[in-house]
Amino acid sequence: MIKISKEQSFYIKGASLLFFILIYWLTLAPSQLGGPLTYVIVNGKSMEPGFILGDLVLVREEPVYSAGDAVVYHDPELQQFVFHRVVGMETDRFILQGDNNGWFDSYRPTQNEIVGKLWLHVPNFGKL
Repeated sequence: MIKISKEQSFYIKGASLLFFILIYWLTLAPSQLGGPLTYVIVNGKSMEPGFILGDLVLVREEPVYSAGDAVVYHDPELQQFVFHRVVGMETDRFILQGDNNGWFDSYRPTQNEIVGKLWLHVPNFGKL
Protein backbone atom coordinates (compact mmCIF):
# COMPACT_ATOMS: atom_id res chain seq x y z
CA MET A 1 0.00 0.00 0.00
CA ILE A 2 1.30 3.43 -0.95
CA LYS A 3 1.03 6.21 1.59
CA ILE A 4 0.25 9.69 0.28
CA SER A 5 0.95 12.74 2.38
CA LYS A 6 -1.50 15.62 2.70
CA GLU A 7 0.76 17.76 0.51
CA GLN A 8 0.88 15.09 -2.21
CA SER A 9 -2.89 14.66 -1.97
CA PHE A 10 -3.32 18.42 -2.48
CA TYR A 11 -1.18 18.32 -5.65
CA ILE A 12 -3.01 15.26 -7.00
CA LYS A 13 -6.38 16.92 -6.44
CA GLY A 14 -5.15 20.13 -8.06
CA ALA A 15 -3.75 18.27 -11.07
CA SER A 16 -7.00 16.32 -11.41
CA LEU A 17 -9.03 19.52 -11.32
CA LEU A 18 -6.84 21.11 -13.99
CA PHE A 19 -7.18 17.96 -16.12
CA PHE A 20 -10.99 18.07 -15.93
CA ILE A 21 -11.05 21.81 -16.71
CA LEU A 22 -8.84 21.17 -19.75
CA ILE A 23 -11.10 18.33 -20.96
CA TYR A 24 -14.16 20.56 -20.46
CA TRP A 25 -12.53 23.37 -22.39
CA LEU A 26 -11.50 21.14 -25.26
CA THR A 27 -14.96 19.59 -25.61
CA LEU A 28 -17.68 21.88 -24.21
CA ALA A 29 -16.51 25.49 -23.96
CA PRO A 30 -18.57 27.99 -25.97
CA SER A 31 -17.02 29.57 -29.05
CA GLN A 32 -17.52 33.05 -27.55
CA LEU A 33 -14.88 32.09 -24.98
CA GLY A 34 -12.54 30.42 -27.45
CA GLY A 35 -14.02 26.94 -27.23
CA PRO A 36 -15.16 24.64 -30.04
CA LEU A 37 -18.97 24.80 -29.60
CA THR A 38 -21.80 27.19 -30.30
CA TYR A 39 -24.87 26.76 -28.11
CA VAL A 40 -28.23 27.45 -29.79
CA ILE A 41 -31.74 27.13 -28.37
CA VAL A 42 -34.38 26.05 -30.88
CA ASN A 43 -36.97 28.84 -31.05
CA GLY A 44 -39.42 27.71 -33.73
CA LYS A 45 -41.27 24.80 -35.27
CA SER A 46 -39.30 24.46 -38.51
CA MET A 47 -37.25 21.45 -37.34
CA GLU A 48 -40.09 19.47 -35.73
CA PRO A 49 -40.64 16.70 -34.87
CA GLY A 50 -36.97 15.90 -34.19
CA PHE A 51 -36.15 19.27 -32.62
CA ILE A 52 -38.78 21.24 -30.72
CA LEU A 53 -39.08 24.66 -29.14
CA GLY A 54 -36.70 24.90 -26.19
CA ASP A 55 -34.29 22.17 -27.24
CA LEU A 56 -30.60 22.96 -26.91
CA VAL A 57 -28.33 22.11 -29.85
CA LEU A 58 -24.57 22.28 -29.69
CA VAL A 59 -22.80 22.71 -33.02
CA ARG A 60 -19.14 22.44 -34.02
CA GLU A 61 -17.40 23.95 -37.00
CA GLU A 62 -16.52 21.30 -39.59
CA PRO A 63 -14.26 21.50 -42.64
CA VAL A 64 -17.00 20.14 -44.95
CA TYR A 65 -20.80 20.18 -44.87
CA SER A 66 -23.04 18.04 -47.07
CA ALA A 67 -26.68 17.20 -47.75
CA GLY A 68 -28.40 15.84 -44.67
CA ASP A 69 -26.29 17.77 -42.14
CA ALA A 70 -28.21 19.85 -39.59
CA VAL A 71 -26.33 23.15 -39.34
CA VAL A 72 -26.54 26.61 -37.82
CA TYR A 73 -25.92 29.79 -39.80
CA HIS A 74 -26.54 33.46 -39.14
CA ASP A 75 -29.19 34.86 -41.46
CA PRO A 76 -28.43 38.55 -42.12
CA GLU A 77 -32.01 39.18 -43.26
CA LEU A 78 -33.56 37.78 -40.07
CA GLN A 79 -30.68 38.98 -37.86
CA GLN A 80 -30.63 35.66 -35.98
CA PHE A 81 -29.18 32.19 -36.00
CA VAL A 82 -31.07 29.57 -38.02
CA PHE A 83 -30.90 25.82 -37.37
CA HIS A 84 -31.86 23.95 -40.56
CA ARG A 85 -30.76 21.03 -42.69
CA VAL A 86 -28.56 21.17 -45.78
CA VAL A 87 -30.55 19.82 -48.74
CA GLY A 88 -28.26 20.77 -51.61
CA MET A 89 -25.71 23.12 -53.15
CA GLU A 90 -25.97 25.93 -55.68
CA THR A 91 -22.48 26.90 -56.90
CA ASP A 92 -20.70 27.84 -53.65
CA ARG A 93 -23.85 28.29 -51.54
CA PHE A 94 -25.84 25.84 -49.45
CA ILE A 95 -29.57 25.28 -49.92
CA LEU A 96 -31.21 24.78 -46.53
CA GLN A 97 -34.64 23.80 -45.33
CA GLY A 98 -36.32 23.15 -42.02
CA ASP A 99 -37.43 19.52 -41.57
CA ASN A 100 -41.01 20.76 -41.05
CA ASN A 101 -40.97 23.34 -43.87
CA GLY A 102 -42.28 22.87 -47.39
CA TRP A 103 -39.97 25.59 -48.76
CA PHE A 104 -36.25 26.31 -48.96
CA ASP A 105 -34.63 29.10 -46.96
CA SER A 106 -34.40 32.33 -48.94
CA TYR A 107 -30.87 32.97 -47.68
CA ARG A 108 -28.17 30.62 -48.97
CA PRO A 109 -25.03 30.75 -46.83
CA THR A 110 -21.51 29.99 -48.00
CA GLN A 111 -19.16 27.54 -46.25
CA ASN A 112 -17.69 30.40 -44.19
CA GLU A 113 -21.12 31.59 -43.05
CA ILE A 114 -22.10 28.28 -41.48
CA VAL A 115 -21.41 28.34 -37.75
CA GLY A 116 -21.32 24.58 -37.32
CA LYS A 117 -22.87 21.15 -37.67
CA LEU A 118 -25.03 19.46 -35.04
CA TRP A 119 -22.80 17.79 -32.46
CA LEU A 120 -25.17 17.24 -29.54
CA HIS A 121 -28.93 17.60 -29.04
CA VAL A 122 -30.28 18.12 -25.50
CA PRO A 123 -34.11 18.03 -25.53
CA ASN A 124 -35.89 20.73 -23.49
CA PHE A 125 -32.64 21.95 -21.89
CA GLY A 126 -33.03 25.43 -23.37
CA LYS A 127 -36.20 25.95 -21.34
CA LEU A 128 -34.16 25.99 -18.15
